[in-house]
Amino acid sequence: NTSSGASMCARGVVVAILLLTAAGEVREAPFSHTLILSAARGHNVSAVERAVAHAPEGSVRVRRHVSRVLAGGCIVACTDEGRAHLEAAAAAGELMAETSALVRAYEPLLAQADTRAPDARGRRMQSAPPSWGLDRIDGSMDSAPYAPSLTGAGVHIFVLDTGLHETHVEFAGRVGEGRDMTVWPDSPSQSDGDSHGTHCAGTAAGASVGVAPGATVHGVKVLGDDGTGWTGDIVAGME
Repeated sequence: NTSSGASMCARGVVVAILLLTAAGEVREAPFSHTLILSAARGHNVSAVERAVAHAPEGSVRVRRHVSRVLAGGCIVACTDEGRAHLEAAAAAGELMAETSALVRAYEPLLAQADTRAPDARGRRMQSAPPSWGLDRIDGSMDSAPYAPSLTGAGVHIFVLDTGLHETHVEFAGRVGEGRDMTVWPDSPSQSDGDSHGTHCAGTAAGASVGVAPGATVHGVKVLGDDGTGWTGDIVAGME
C-alpha cells in the first residue's frame, strides 16, 4: 500500500535502478533484499560503515540509520551481490546482518472451532467484550469504576502498530506527533487504516477504557493498513 518505488524497496519488494556499464549500455540492478545491519559485539561501529563502503559498486543503498537503537545500525536495500558481500562480512564476525522479515499484527482467522462470523478482513470479532481488565488492574474485583489516582498525565506513550485514529473521542486533546515508517521517506502521518493500532492505544491511554487515561499518545505506524509490515520498519519506528 505504498505509492513510491523507494518505499517499496524498504519492504523487500523488487524494484530496479538503472546503471551505466563501462561500455555505456544500460542494465538493471534489482534491489530485492532489505537487511538490518549492526556492529557485532566487541567490534567498532565503523565496521558497518566499512562493510557498506566496500560493497560492490551500486549493490547496497542505505535507506535509514538506526544507530540509537542498534550499535552502528542501518537498514539497507541491496542486490544479490550486495547481500552476499554483507553476509560474508557477518560470517567473518565483523557485523550482524538480519533480513527484514514480514510480521503480522494478527492472524486473519482464529481456530475453525470459533463460530463467530468473520468481518470483511477475515477477523472474528467479539460483539460485547465482557471486560477490558481494568477492574483487575486497580486491585479489587468489584463493581466500582476504574479510577486511578495517577492517570499518566505528562507521560508520552508511543504505540508502534498500524497507526492511530487521531480524532477518536478516547484521545481527545491527548494526541501527540506521530510518524509513518511504512513509506519512504517516512512522513508525519499516523493515520490508521486498520484500527489495530488505535485499539492498542485505547488499551494504554483511552479516556474510558485505558490504563493511563491522562497520558499523551503517539501513533508510530510500522504496519500497513492490512495489519502486516516488516521488521526493518519496526526498528526504524523505534529509532
